[in-house]
Amino acid sequence: MNFKKERRGIVGIGKALYARGFVVATDGNISVRVGKNKFLATPAGVCKGKLRAKDLIEVQLGKVAKGVSSEIYMHFEIYAARPDINAIVHAHSPFATAFACAGRALSANLLPEALVRLRAVPLVEYAPPGSILLAKKVASALKKANCALMANHGAVAVGRNLKEAFYNTETLEHLARVSAIAKIAGKPKPLSKRSAGALKIISELL
Repeated sequence: MNFKKERRGIVGIGKALYARGFVVATDGNISVRVGKNKFLATPAGVCKGKLRAKDLIEVQLGKVAKGVSSEIYMHFEIYAARPDINAIVHAHSPFATAFACAGRALSANLLPEALVRLRAVPLVEYAPPGSILLAKKVASALKKANCALMANHGAVAVGRNLKEAFYNTETLEHLARVSAIAKIAGKPKPLSKRSAGALKIISELL
């Protein structure tokens, strides 16, 4: 099988990430599950805005294929930790990355939509990109969240499908932007525990 639908989906998301400035040059990577332990992933050194379906690489869980991004280890660890998710988007969106570079986590409780979609926004302490150490740290952080910030690096979001992983990436960047502007406008006021609790109950029913 050549997984035409999945290949087209990754190409489309790559173009969307690049058009929105969530990745530049050859930054970022995307993967999607196409079998129990089989995935399609973006290659190293290719602009996500110029991806072609034939560029995508088929990989087996735990086995690094030739030409795939060095950050594939992070994808492997996340899939192993979260069998419920089927797609991963790693981007360097400006506002989210700025918070990561400042060493500041984001509060998902600031926006109802962010809390429902993302659950939380943990900050993962710095480890070299592409390293097993970073992969394990990110996978651990995502056990109870659908996105994470990586210090001095960028962000990663997961989803039950490729579209959801992209929407979570967009929601994270929107939350980061609103958070930054709210700090300029005054002191941000997160949702009360009662309101946040009600939203979490709703999110579990979705």
